[in-house]
This record gives sequence, C-alpha cells and structure tokens, in this order.
Amino acid sequence: MRTVSGVKAEHPAAQMTPLKSVIPPDHSDRMDRTNVPQDAIGADGVGSAAAVAAAAKVAAWVPDATVGHDSTAEAVFVRVAVGAAGPRNVKEAGKVLRWCYQYACWRTTAGRPLDAATAFNPDDIAKFVTAEYGQAPVGSQAAVRSHLNRLAPGVGLAGTTRKGASTHQPVRIEQATPIVSVPARIEEAIDSYAPERVDPERWAAVRDVVREAVRSAQPGTVKRGEDLMRHGAYLAAWSSQQDRPVRVDTIFATDTIEAFIAVVDAAWEPGSVRTVAANLHHLRQAAGQPLDVERRTFSRDSPKSPYSSGEIARLYAQAGCVPSAKRRRHVTAGLDLVLGAGISGAAAGSVRPSDLATVDGRLFVTLNNADAGPGKLRVLDRYAESLETLQREAADQGEEYMLGGTVLRRDHRFFNVMNPAGERFGVPIDMTRARLSWTYEVGHAVCAQLGSTFALRALLRTPSIVDLLDQELQ
Repeated sequence: MRTVSGVKAEHPAAQMTPLKSVIPPDHSDRMDRTNVPQDAIGADGVGSAAAVAAAAKVAAWVPDATVGHDSTAEAVFVRVAVGAAGPRNVKEAGKVLRWCYQYACWRTTAGRPLDAATAFNPDDIAKFVTAEYGQAPVGSQAAVRSHLNRLAPGVGLAGTTRKGASTHQPVRIEQATPIVSVPARIEEAIDSYAPERVDPERWAAVRDVVREAVRSAQPGTVKRGEDLMRHGAYLAAWSSQQDRPVRVDTIFATDTIEAFIAVVDAAWEPGSVRTVAANLHHLRQAAGQPLDVERRTFSRDSPKSPYSSGEIARLYAQAGCVPSAKRRRHVTAGLDLVLGAGISGAAAGSVRPSDLATVDGRLFVTLNNADAGPGKLRVLDRYAESLETLQREAADQGEEYMLGGTVLRRDHRFFNVMNPAGERFGVPIDMTRARLSWTYEVGHAVCAQLGSTFALRALLRTPSIVDLLDQELQ
C-alpha cells in the first residue's frame, strides 16, 4: 500500500536483519611515503639527469632570428647568464633562454650595456616587462620578472629575490621522467578549473604550477582531477600570500604543506583537513618532493556501523514526507540505488531508466558514469521491486535520469536531490554507513547461500564483519 505517490508505506528494506556489532573503518595509511631514491639526486640536490640535459640545451642554444637581434654578443651574454643560473630541467632552460634573449635584445635597442654584473637589476627588468609584456596576463608578467631577477649573479634559478621570503630552500629534486599525459577530458578539466574562493589575479600567478603538479599526479577521473586542483589552488594561493617563491619545489614542499595544514586545521572540519592533507601530500609525491618534515597526525573518527533496519525505515519515511511527488520519486530512487546496489552518489545520479534491466528474475543496474567506470551490479532483492516501479514511472514521465535533471555533469545530483539548498524536507544520508549496510547485506546473502563465512574472509578483510556474519549463522 502507498501512502504517497511513488513511495511505499513500508519499504522492504525495513525488514533487514538486525545488526549486532560495529564495523570499524579501515584507517590504514595508504600514502606511499617513500622518498625519491638517492641515486637519482645530484650532489647539489638537483636531479643529475635533468640538470645535465638542461646544461646541454643552454650550451647548444642558438638565437631565434625572428625574435629580434641575432648578434654574437647577445647570444654569448644569454648562454653565460642562463648557464651560471643553473636551470634545473630542459623546460625551465628553454623558457629562461627565450626571456633572457628578449631582454638582451631590449637592452641593446635601449642602448644599455650587456654586463651580467649590472644588467639584471630589478628596475630595468620591470621596465622591460612593462614594455614587452604589458598586455600579457599578470601571471605571465610575474613569471618573466621572477626568472630574470634570478639571473642576477649570486642568486640562481633555485634562489629567491622576494623581500621577506623564507630563507629555507627545500631540497630540489628533478628526475628525467617521460612527459605526463592524461585523458583529454581530464586534461580539459584541469585546464579549465578556476577556484571560486581564490582571487583571480593570485590564481593567475600560481595556476601553472598547480596544473603541472596535478598532471604529474595523473588523476584517473575528472572528479579526482578537480579535487586535486581545488586543494592545490588553496595551498598555492596561501603560499603566494606568504611571499614564498611560486615554484613546484617550494609550494609542494613538505614544510609548506604542513604550515598550510596547521592554519586550516583550526578552521575546517577534521574530516576535510585529513582529506586536504592526503591530497596535498599526494601532489608532493607526484612532484618528486621528499618527505623531509614529519607529517601531522589526526585523531581517528569514531567507528561507524551499518544502518540498522529501523534507521533505513526512517530514511524512507523521511523520503515519504517530501511534498513534491517528483522529488519523492527521485529521493526514493536514490536510496534504492545506494543501499540496494552499493554505488556512490555520483554514480547514482547518472543512472538512466534504460540502465535498469531484469535478467532471469533479477534486477541489474549498468553503470555508465565516467568517474565510476563501466560495470553491471545486481540490485539486492529487497530493493528491486521498488526500483522497478520507479523505473516505470520515470519512463512514463519521460525523464532522462532516475534522479531527474538534464545536465550532463551528474556528480552532485544525488546530494542535491537528497538535501537541496533552502529545502527543509531533506533526507540526510551517511554514504559510509550506506556502503557498510550494502556490504553487510551482500555478505549475509552469500553466507546464507554458502552456509559459511570462510569464503568471505579473504574478500572482506574486515574481521568484525566476518564475526557479525558468524553470529547471524549461529
């Protein structure tokens, strides 16, 4: 019997077997904290292969005649200045050679001498940047100015010319690694990402460094790439605000990350801080930076348990209180998918009515979400009848997705449906507990079929789940 359109008064999930134990989450540290092998590091802390390749590029460099002047004096000036500054890799050498040559041409045209001892003074460099890069983005101007300032004798490309900047120079590691490539859709997400909470001008000054680090991390999904970009943007913006050099080896140095985490730890939720810390150290590793400062530790959350049958019944009762018939249907479908198929909220938001199919009397859902990856999952029997009904209703209403909406990006649709902004009839659901509930029910069904928990021990690797199932069979 239905009390409201599209929602059963007593959902089959309310008959779930009572639970007798609490299942602790896995708190193992999955971060690989192994430092870069020492044989990949030169005597001065610079990757020898990268440094040698950069030095070879400088020595073999020939001016591009289309840029401006092509005199021997300017070419010699550039090679000597850049070579003495010690570029750390081929990419950096190429940029600095080009900018230094443009600067040398500008000095010749302006009648200024090509004397390395006096040529790289901040006033002349500022005038050059204004004259030649006045229409360029602020970040590009800052990059040219910063690199030319560091060509001054005694500074070097690894040094800093910022007033009040930290005197600590992190260990610089550059390895001869192949060019990092990521799928086109993830590359597009990285290039187009712009953080809402970072000043646009400051973001323009640091975005290239963040993008480089995120590409090195090779995120496997668009969402993962955006998460790394967001957290990397916060770190880079804060680091720039502290007048630290805008470089990968400084922004993603361990001491910079830990100093930033210490600041946000006092203002953010513990779970958010842990996630940010893990992502930033992942970027540090991908950027080849060593773990040379002890990482901050965090207190563990209290262990979570699966939802009980009563709690699941209350979730569906809350769904039944939603005033809008359409949203009631969407909320109920969301609960059926995450509790009945064990899928994530992002994947649930992408399920279409055509993705549900009955085979030999069993309901299956096919996943086509770009981040979740392709796959087919069986829906637990106690949720199948409700989901089949909702599938028919969605098809009758001409809806493209089980959770409604038409936008292509579906990552947040589930959570927007469950708890829309400004709506007091929300259905708060803990996705960790929902996943545990599905894991428990699957395990219980398998145990009932096998008559033993032996086959599940290697699969679940969670002793308390196995103990719980043992108790159910006794």
